[in-house]
Amino acid sequence: VDVDKLLVVTFTNAAAAEMSERILQALEKKAEEEPENMHLRKQITLVKNAHICTFHSFCQSVIRNHFNEIELDPNFRIGDDTELQLMKNDVMEALFEEKYKEYREEKEQAQAEKREMTEEEEAFINLVECYAGNKNDDGLRKIILQLYHFAMSSPWPEEWLEEKKKMYEVATMEELNQTDWMKFLLQYLSQILEGIKEKNRTALRIAGEADGPEMYLDALLDDEEYLEALSQKKSYEELGDLLAEHKWKRLSTKKSDQVSAEKREQVKSIRDEVKKTLADLSKQFFFQSSEQMLSDMQEQKMPMCALLDLTMEFKRNFQCAKEEKRVLDFNDLEHYALAILVDGEEHVSSAVAKAYSQQFVEILVDEYQDSNEVQETILQSICQAEENGPSLFMVGDVKQSIYKFRMARPELFMGKYAEFPLQAGAQQKLRIDLSKNFRSRGVVLESVNRIFQEIMRQSLGGVEYDEAAALYLGNKGFPQEEGVSDTTELLLFCDEDTDVVPEEEKEEEQNAETLSAIEVEARMVASRIQELVDQEHGLKVVDKKTGLLRKCEYGDIVILLRTAYGWAETFREVLASQGIPVYCTSRTGYFSATEIVTVLNYLKVCDNPLQDIPMAAVLASPIVGMDDEELAQIRSAFKGVSFAQAALSAMAGENGYEDEKLKAFALVFERLRGAVADTPIHELLYMMLDETGFYRYASAMPAGKRRRQNIDMLIEMATAYEKTSYKGLFHFVRYIDIQQKYEIDYGEADT
Repeated sequence: VDVDKLLVVTFTNAAAAEMSERILQALEKKAEEEPENMHLRKQITLVKNAHICTFHSFCQSVIRNHFNEIELDPNFRIGDDTELQLMKNDVMEALFEEKYKEYREEKEQAQAEKREMTEEEEAFINLVECYAGNKNDDGLRKIILQLYHFAMSSPWPEEWLEEKKKMYEVATMEELNQTDWMKFLLQYLSQILEGIKEKNRTALRIAGEADGPEMYLDALLDDEEYLEALSQKKSYEELGDLLAEHKWKRLSTKKSDQVSAEKREQVKSIRDEVKKTLADLSKQFFFQSSEQMLSDMQEQKMPMCALLDLTMEFKRNFQCAKEEKRVLDFNDLEHYALAILVDGEEHVSSAVAKAYSQQFVEILVDEYQDSNEVQETILQSICQAEENGPSLFMVGDVKQSIYKFRMARPELFMGKYAEFPLQAGAQQKLRIDLSKNFRSRGVVLESVNRIFQEIMRQSLGGVEYDEAAALYLGNKGFPQEEGVSDTTELLLFCDEDTDVVPEEEKEEEQNAETLSAIEVEARMVASRIQELVDQEHGLKVVDKKTGLLRKCEYGDIVILLRTAYGWAETFREVLASQGIPVYCTSRTGYFSATEIVTVLNYLKVCDNPLQDIPMAAVLASPIVGMDDEELAQIRSAFKGVSFAQAALSAMAGENGYEDEKLKAFALVFERLRGAVADTPIHELLYMMLDETGFYRYASAMPAGKRRRQNIDMLIEMATAYEKTSYKGLFHFVRYIDIQQKYEIDYGEADT
């Protein structure tokens, strides 16, 4: 098979590039061993044109080559994340403005006709009253965006939205029990009940021990019978009725010297926890009768249908806005490719899909557990287009699925995992379990297996972690000698623990409680790192280049955090204070850096000088250099107006006000304000930094190199903004505000 007959889909561009390089290296090495093999030489030539790419790159290729099939303007580009968010906000604002206007007109029409508004006419305003906040309708807008993103993860978004309306078309409790959300609720309650039953079994075991509170057994056995009865109920009303009517049997008050007081309290505590959990479930999910719930569902039909219609309208308007500006997002790449590859309402493979089916012999998909339903439909449209279409080879591990928040569907992987046999049969489906791990040593795998076997179930993690799912040692060549770790460590930190602070620092710190929990944990980690790199008693590791053992170095150690926000910077500071060289890729702090705040405030007043806070910030910055007293003088000299207006009046010398700092600032400020209308933003930034001297000032500040690079990043951001469909300083300020609002933080520059 020629390499260009394969479609290899990876998750990232970096992975695709690395895979292409590895394949080329392997082919070149094999060609050196077999110089007469012309097939290998041919593959070396073809590999540069091989289809090794991300899913979105493949979709883009499909669209570029077949844009005429969907009448799409071929002169499109992939939109910037912030630009797309701005477009969403603008489309949403226009949509709501239109809906409010329609409501006002319909209300006036009803008043003119002296009639009550119909339910359909009031659907939008009722929806706003139900789901908007007290001050604005941002809450409703957020719901629409969430619903839109859910819909776009479906191959046919509008069909998905229409289908969801049926969830509220319920006339009886039997129909209510068959809805998807009720099935999900009952499944969730079943899992909770299993956990409660396990707690009760623990209480029974303790009560049955030699020194256990056996007098409690009667009540605990009654609890067991009740919990079993609950778990057997299959409908919402049956569960609710049993929860409401149950009376708990009192624990025996019988005393016995043979009973451990500790175990008596332990059983009491477990039982109280069981009762509280059930009381909480009853309060949270069974706060009304089934008849009332059915009535509420029926009453919600109109506002919910209005919500779904509003989401569909937003989708169409947003699509039109993108088409008008010839901008595509990643959802568009998938759905446009799907529209090209699938025809008609029956969703059958198109002629283009059949052509791809004939072109490729095999399709190989990496990280399949993170595929979504749209991507799966695209793949199947090609594989099933012809009777002898390309084979589909998928690699994945559901335990590594981390993108469900991006609408990944690990259920697709698990469906095939359960369906495909380990032995090839007539269906030509085969599952190959890759259970051997070649990256980790046995001691690591043993620890991972032990933890996962205890906590991972089908209901938690999507897989039953049995012998088939466990990891086994693949690389048995790891050296074993003194100094090489043969254990897995678990460092435990408790808030009350004060011993983690080194002795020499106790006098200064008094105790560890004066530090934050993160700082104490970081010090504990720093202490262990120093032990690992100790030249005499430290750890030995295998050198990646030589393959030989050597002493552990700082660069061999990595610290993984659940979240970098609030942690990474603290760890960096603590490790650095302990003399440990540390590097961390920060994703926060950029927009709060002093130099960036100053420049952005200057741009804001250039755009609109009547802003109090940005104006005061600029005047107090090193650009102008005014102190609090000078600012107060401006405020007192022009009463009855905003501070920004007072500053502008002072700059103009009104009422005889004179200040040399303001005069110097006004000259540059007015010149820059005059250039705003016809100057690209990145050039405006250059002008501002040069004429105010702020770039040189920031460079001379402590950590000047980083500050200078931060400003350079802002200029790059401005250059990127100029390539979007938005223009002008006003929209650039919005562009930056969006990044701050949605936490699209770049992190400070690395030095």
